[in-house]
Amino acid sequence: MRTSPLGAVLLRGLLAGAMASHLRAGSPLLSHTMFGIYLGVFAWAALVLRDAELRSLPARRVTSRARPPAACRS
Repeated sequence: MRTSPLGAVLLRGLLAGAMASHLRAGSPLLSHTMFGIYLGVFAWAALVLRDAELRSLPARRVTSRARPPAACRS
């Protein structure tokens, strides 16, 4: 259970290499090349649904850039 995220990261790396190979070979984009992304999304979704500890992690929100302090503005 503790090594599941590590396995998911390593699987994602393996699939990224396969995607790069398909991209280089000129395979069809949606069926062959993007298949690694599909599998990666399913693997992480299954991991998050199975592991309560991953579900409890806080999600990061993307915020706009903070304005610099007045002293830094010109």
